[in-house]
Amino acid sequence: MQAIQFKLFGYRTQLQPEFFLLALFYLYSGRGNPLWYNLVFVGVVFVSILVHELGHALAITNRGYKVNRIAVHGFGGDVTGNFGYAKPKDQLMISISGPLAGLLLGLPFLIVSMLGIFDQDYVVKNVIGIIVWVNIGWSLFNLLPMMPLDGGHAFTSILRIFRVADAKRVAGLVGIVTGGVIVVAGLSLQMLFVTIIGAFCAYTSFLQYAKPR
Repeated sequence: MQAIQFKLFGYRTQLQPEFFLLALFYLYSGRGNPLWYNLVFVGVVFVSILVHELGHALAITNRGYKVNRIAVHGFGGDVTGNFGYAKPKDQLMISISGPLAGLLLGLPFLIVSMLGIFDQDYVVKNVIGIIVWVNIGWSLFNLLPMMPLDGGHAFTSILRIFRVADAKRVAGLVGIVTGGVIVVAGLSLQMLFVTIIGAFCAYTSFLQYAKPR
């Protein structure tokens, strides 16, 4: 199965086959919920990934770099371009722009949820809850200082801005500790997905920490 190609605000965008595996995972893990709920969840995830990556892409372009393509895949999404050796301040803005886009998307729905405007409508209330959870919850989690999350890249950029010696190694160590805390929290709360994410981030942070300089 080939990637589905389309344009998103002028950026070449790919929907890769691996995303459908992610969608199946969500559908399976939520099999106790109504089918409409799971389908809405997958749709919100898809749109939210696009908004997140579009945030990165706009920041990359705004900083004078080039975007090659946006991709949505089994691990969420990513943007490729020529910003790999960008200045630390540029890297910081590029890193946080994705989570900020998600927070901006979720904020109006969070306000509506807090006001309880649609509390009497079961379907609308749940759809709003999904939008808030995916965009606010994931964006805040994504800002944690561990690799390969945006927070890990942002933290590395901050260390570089303040000229911390061996910034990547320091950021990797912080990521290992943070990932370990997430693993413990996931096990304590019996949240398998959170545990897996924490372990993956701790491992990825370890690779950055142990990489020869």
